[in-house]
Amino acid sequence: MNRTLAFFAPLTLLSGCIIYDGTCGRGDGKCGWGDEGGINGDTSGLSGDTDTATDDTASDTDTAADTAIPDPDPSFALTPNEATAGDTFIASLTATDFDLDAVTGVNAYGSASLLATANRSDELLLTFKVDNHAAEGETVDLLLEVGADAEYLPAILTLHAAADGGGSSGDDTGGCP
Repeated sequence: MNRTLAFFAPLTLLSGCIIYDGTCGRGDGKCGWGDEGGINGDTSGLSGDTDTATDDTASDTDTAADTAIPDPDPSFALTPNEATAGDTFIASLTATDFDLDAVTGVNAYGSASLLATANRSDELLLTFKVDNHAAEGETVDLLLEVGADAEYLPAILTLHAAADGGGSSGDDTGGCP
């Protein structure tokens, strides 16, 4: 018994009181700080807390938010955000409230293939190849992989049909021999 007392004696100096059987050792449920009487009834430091009971059976009507503040919703912009059937181009994806350096993978869904990606300090460069037979007004979605999470960007790219209806021929020489 003396060993137990010797073990707990230094702890009482650190905490100010020992709680046992729902009381603080004084038998009245109060530990001696605050006007309302200690742990269970002290409301001096809790804004919105209306629990003044000296036991733990009363419900707490604390009006303070118990959840963490959510992260702001990120916003994304793709430049250019329109392309024509048969085009191959590099687009710049920028973001607000999102760390593009953390992106570990990018997937495109629709009539455009993603050929390459490159991270830069403030943007993610994406090389697209639009299908030759992409329909007018069709959209392309992106899925950004960030570790075990993902960010879905619906309709980030809008496609247009080729003027001749068949897409580009792939000959990009521009009249050069």
